[in-house]
Amino acid sequence: MSNLASVTLHLLTLPLLIPLDGGSLLDWAASANAKTLNLVRGISITLGVIFVIWQAVASRMAMARVIISGLAAGIFIWFVFNVTDVRDRVGRDLESSAAQPRVIAIAHAPAAARPATVTTTF
Repeated sequence: MSNLASVTLHLLTLPLLIPLDGGSLLDWAASANAKTLNLVRGISITLGVIFVIWQAVASRMAMARVIISGLAAGIFIWFVFNVTDVRDRVGRDLESSAAQPRVIAIAHAPAAARPATVTTTF
């Protein structure tokens, strides 16, 4: 909290943290977003474990229900952890699919009228 000041809004009386270290508001928002993402991941793991324990107690340790609830919790945790990976992968794919020049060779034309190659961009 050394770089942040606490400001009270008089209308809502809610504390609002603003950066004072010369950084931009976007940098502060990006770091807050990263911290929130880590918090959500931690909460999802905790909720997954609690769900499995709850199902085990509710079913009096029936193995089929415990295994199915464990699989469901695993899928939920995998989904929460891989949302950003899918976004990054899609971003890399879109960046790599930029317009590439294509070389088209023209065959069976007279040698005087034939250019060596024709380059087009799609």
